[in-house]
This record gives sequence, C-alpha cells and structure tokens, in this order.
Amino acid sequence: MPTRQKFPIPMHRKTATINAVLESQIEQLVQLARTTFYETFSATNSPKTMEIHLNTIITTDRLLKEWKDPKSKFFFIEEEQVPVGFLKLNFYPAQSDLNDPNSLELERIYILKSHQRKNLGQQLLNFAIAQAKESRLDYLWLGVWEHNEKALQFYKRNRFEPFGQHVFKMGDEDQIDLLFKLMLNKI
Repeated sequence: MPTRQKFPIPMHRKTATINAVLESQIEQLVQLARTTFYETFSATNSPKTMEIHLNTIITTDRLLKEWKDPKSKFFFIEEEQVPVGFLKLNFYPAQSDLNDPNSLELERIYILKSHQRKNLGQQLLNFAIAQAKESRLDYLWLGVWEHNEKALQFYKRNRFEPFGQHVFKMGDEDQIDLLFKLMLNKI
C-alpha cells in the first residue's frame, strides 16, 4: 500500500490594512510605540538612555497631545484588526524641523519586530507617499538616526536623497539624525 504524502496547505498572505488611530486607541498606540522603539534601539543605547526617552517622550500625555494636533496624523497598520505597526505624518506647521508648507514629514514609522520582513514598512511608506501626493506637496522628508543601517538602506532603496542633519534628543544624549527627502515629481 503506497504511503500517503503530505503536502503543505497553501497559506494565504494576511491582508494588512492602514487605519487612522482613534482617540480611544491612544493607549494601544503608546504601548505599540514603546515596544517598537525599544525593539529598535535598546541594543544600541544604554538602559538609562532608553528609560529616559520612553518615560518622557513616549507617554500617553505626549502622544495624546500630538494626536490632537490637526496637522499631525497617526495611522496603524493592522493584520486581522490587530495593530502591528504605525506611522506619524506631520503637515506644516507641525513638522519637527523644516516646517516647509510644500512638504510632508514622516516623523515615525515602526513595525513590531515579529512582523518585519512582511512588506508592512513598504506599505506604510507607500501610504505616506500617497498622502503627500494627494495633498499636492513637493516632497516627503524624514530623519533617520545615523547608526540605523537597516532604515538607512530602506530609504535609499526607496530613492530618498540625503540633504542635511539635525540633533535628535535621545534621553540625555544628543544623537544625529540624517535628513532625507523624496521629491514626489520623480516618482
């Protein structure tokens, strides 16, 4: 009698959706922001630096204040209605640095480590580009920590070009963010 062969059942890729963060979801946003920031930067920063940053910058009061700014927008990327990442966009004059009315700042884009390499970051970036285009802006810009090689490669792959730098306050340290922009008329 021939043995029965087992074949893997094809798994359908989970569909990710991008939705605006609601005020009732601020605590979810805070927890996701704290987790993703810790996953991204704890291996390359001291515990003291991380603790200061998490307890002063990624707090409910601070994120709620940012969320209430009509020129800042937060979005979750969700798999099966569970947030696994987020992004924050800043329109003029809510931008952290340039404050150019012809630009859109992508201030934060984070995906849980467990959900990376699933193209979710690319989906969020494409969403940000679409928001900038719909708003008829000239370019999308962002800052990336000079030592975050993974993010630097991601933005270079997506045709962002360097144009400067600024200081990013991380805990009690001054770190350097490299500034990149994507001219929307080139895509």
